[in-house]
Order: sequence, then structure tokens, then C-alpha cells
Amino acid sequence: MADVSCTATLKCSVEQLRKAILDFDNYHKYIKECQESKKIPQEDGALVGSFVVKVLTQFHYSLKFDDQGLTISWKMIDGDIFEKMEGHWELVPQDDGSVEAAYSAVFDFKIKIPERVKRMLVGNDLKEMMTQFESWALTL
Repeated sequence: MADVSCTATLKCSVEQLRKAILDFDNYHKYIKECQESKKIPQEDGALVGSFVVKVLTQFHYSLKFDDQGLTISWKMIDGDIFEKMEGHWELVPQDDGSVEAAYSAVFDFKIKIPERVKRMLVGNDLKEMMTQFESWALTL
């Protein structure tokens, strides 16, 4: 199992960051490891995203998101290397219009993987990932 977390103050607003987090169709445009991304329409209106990511190797997973405003959580529906993947964003508006964003996730793999490889696959550079979300959010 691997747990990762990161907190940063981003220059975008809460609403801009929420839009970026839920903009699954465009993850591949601004997250460098993301090769493909798309929203999967659901009859019940659920928020589901499908992603193909390349870090050391290419892998796929689909996540179901729960948008509660200042908390956006997700849980894996399916994936080829992960047994479990779930996490959340906590967004705290700041007085200057920025947002304190806390990202936290738990990953469990289907096969035994050395710790240093796990870190490369799931949390190599969370600060950079947050900067990528911030940059996209500022365009929204």
C-alpha cells in the first residue's frame, strides 16, 4: 500500500480549481504523465473519469468522483495495476482569493512492487502535479 499527500496554496480561486479537478476531458492537456483522459457519461449522473497514465509503464484506471463542494473525493472503479485507489481534495478558500489545496490518496497494487517504484508511480512529484492543476485552473 502507498499513501501520498500534499498541501499547497494555489493562486487560483476555489471555483477555478474545482472546475480543473472535475475537467476530466482535459487532464491529458496539462498533466504531463496523463496520456488520455475523458469523462464517462453515466445514466445516474455520477461523475466518472477514465485515465491512461504513463510513469515507467502505461496503465489505465477509472475513478468515480463525489463532489461535495470544498471536498472532492474519488474511488477506483477499475484499473489494470491498482487493487485499490481512493483519495480526496480538500479546498480551503483564503482571504486573498487563493485556495489552500490538500491532496491525499491511498493506493494498493495488484502485485508486489518495491517501495521506491511505488513512490515513482503514485507520488513522485505531487507539488508539480498541483502546479499543473493551478496553471489549468487559471485558464478557466
